[in-house]
Amino acid sequence: MTHSDPVLAVPLATTVPISGPSLTEGLGAIAGIATLHDRSIPGTRAGISHIAIGPSGVYVIDAHDARGIVVRRDRRLFVGVQDRSDLLAAMKVPVDAVAAALGDLHLPISRALCFTAGEWPAGNPPFMLRGVWVGPSNPLFGIVAQPGRLQPSEIEYARNRLDALLPASD
Repeated sequence: MTHSDPVLAVPLATTVPISGPSLTEGLGAIAGIATLHDRSIPGTRAGISHIAIGPSGVYVIDAHDARGIVVRRDRRLFVGVQDRSDLLAAMKVPVDAVAAALGDLHLPISRALCFTAGEWPAGNPPFMLRGVWVGPSNPLFGIVAQPGRLQPSEIEYARNRLDALLPASD
């Protein structure tokens, strides 16, 4: 018998554990992608989990290991029984820092909230919510690897600029 979680309205038997390579490993395995991990934002206590720069643009990725079923209800994000819509709003700080560091390069910047633990409803694809891609890591690797207009020299220039302006966290 399948039991349902009344708070999330998701049948419990239809969830799968999130698994696969770590974000650092998975992003590092994509040819033509430059990455930076665990960066500080000068003047703040905030940080950036991952930045990936590829032919299709710059991806600011916030990784969370929150446990529970990840679902969207209306315009809200729930992990387990907790409303974690705050994570969507918090993406503004790292995205603004990356945009400021890139300055006049005017590269497309995408936001991703990646859940590395917990469970994902089977048959429920990742989704966009308030301009943020939300999902597990494996589908994100394919998005970051998409073709685009940026050339390898532009990718490396953007990576070097971000590396210089957003220092590694201690």
